[in-house]
Amino acid sequence: KGKKKKKKKGKKNGGKGRYAGFKIKTICSKLPKLEGKQRKLGMEFFDIYAFDITMTKGFLKLDESMLDLLLRRNTLNIKEVSLFLALLRWGRAKYVRDNGGQTQQSADNDDDDDGESKQSESGEPVVSPGDLRKTIDPLLKHIRFPCMSTQDVATLVTPMSILNNDEVLAIFTYLGSKASSSASAMASSVTGLKWSTEPRQGRRPPHWFKFSDNRKGANVIIEEDGEVVTTNGTGSWCTVGADIALEDGVHEWNIMLEQYNTSNSYNVVVGVVPENFDYNIQNPLGYTKPGYGLITGVSKICSMRNSNQAYAANNARAGQGDVVNVRLDMDAKTLEFGINGEWKGVAYRGITDTSLVPAVSMVNLQKCRVEFPALASK
Repeated sequence: KGKKKKKKKGKKNGGKGRYAGFKIKTICSKLPKLEGKQRKLGMEFFDIYAFDITMTKGFLKLDESMLDLLLRRNTLNIKEVSLFLALLRWGRAKYVRDNGGQTQQSADNDDDDDGESKQSESGEPVVSPGDLRKTIDPLLKHIRFPCMSTQDVATLVTPMSILNNDEVLAIFTYLGSKASSSASAMASSVTGLKWSTEPRQGRRPPHWFKFSDNRKGANVIIEEDGEVVTTNGTGSWCTVGADIALEDGVHEWNIMLEQYNTSNSYNVVVGVVPENFDYNIQNPLGYTKPGYGLITGVSKICSMRNSNQAYAANNARAGQGDVVNVRLDMDAKTLEFGINGEWKGVAYRGITDTSLVPAVSMVNLQKCRVEFPALASK
């Protein structure tokens, strides 16, 4: 197939392909009105971007019945403790709505603050733990406390004083014992454990590009419907590009180094190239031809402007099994890299290209897989 040229707006602005038309900021107001296939797709979109959606104002306005349906889902892509904290935010907002804009404290202290709703330092309304528990109690059963880490329960759940002592004890008893027993056996033996012990299986984000047969060197092998690229083992560098050119917006993707041969110190270069890049060259992208890349073997960056320049204080080396994170901001004209989710800072500023293609250069026996993060960009 020929070159594709699509404008990307970044995940904050909405879905692509299957989820076109859905936006993180507005999905909560739209979802209750959807029916049939559109309702199914809207729920899937919520699954994928659950964390980002729970941070929106629209989430705080969801009615209880819709939130009940969402919290039941086994496919939400969010840490359980983050879902609990989101439920608390929703509960505070609902309490204020149900009480005419007042928290209990403000109603009890009209002489001090003229009955205005009190807020915490974070800007959220102050609601007593007891009132908050009553507000969220019908939904609290859907939070899978046994799937949290002991640290999360100790530092983020218990201090909220939402759970009573017996409930906290049951959770800690389960967490302390599950390492030596099966989850199902422990759940049945722990008194007072009333929450599911089955971890959610988060829905994977959609793949919005594949590696292209029309953008690759002769020694590149494309597998698994464009998700995986390998080399045929020769000692020559080869480059492969995606089937899309990015012109504006913020975009993130990951390259997992599934097989990582270290016989060449550079090994794999991850980055972007112009649309007119020559894939027949036998040098890594950005080395002698246009492009912007991270040299994973030596923690250096290479482009025709600043080839072989040190990056992130040599703290961006990668090895087999590591994931290289890429964040391209075509609006700010910057490119940033990370390793295993730890961002290393902006590598390139003032990029002049009007469109860029995600790309990987490899030498010797390498295998790379493209993945897409669920969380929105900055």
